[in-house]
Amino acid sequence: MDIFDEYKIKRWHIFGALFTSVVGTLLHFVYEWTGGNVIAGIFGAVDESTFEHLKLFFWPFIFFSIIEYAVYGKNNGYFLPARAVTVFLGIFLITDIFYTYSGILGFSVTFIDIAIFYISVISAYVVSYKRIINKKKLFGTDSRFLAPAILLLMCILFVAFSFYKPDLGLFKPPV
Repeated sequence: MDIFDEYKIKRWHIFGALFTSVVGTLLHFVYEWTGGNVIAGIFGAVDESTFEHLKLFFWPFIFFSIIEYAVYGKNNGYFLPARAVTVFLGIFLITDIFYTYSGILGFSVTFIDIAIFYISVISAYVVSYKRIINKKKLFGTDSRFLAPAILLLMCILFVAFSFYKPDLGLFKPPV
């Protein structure tokens, strides 16, 4: 990979972090803005549960990854494995940091919740960039087959859980 490729990939990751941050922020309100549209409810938050806030990270990250894949990712064997791992990273950071700090305090603070979202977005894109540039194999030799399957399964689960929420705290709005 020459320096131009590395620079181009870096620019795409910076723009991706901005895209995910802006679109994710807007998705917090889109369900309400559309009067409760079902399609908007798949991609945007319909309540204040942690799961609904994970959609604000997940869907913009996935949509931007599709664009990146079409532009340069299909020619980079590390792209999809990096994205499969880093989408999990973003989801993990959002849930882990939120439940840790709110569990310690006994309540949540909106400003901190928003900061967690942006920290998670930036972290996911930084790790993705580092994995792609450093050519880190994340799943072994079958990663080019496993990564798309994982990403597709996650998309299916996010849609399914938008309609059929398990009876778990992650899917319930705070009291």
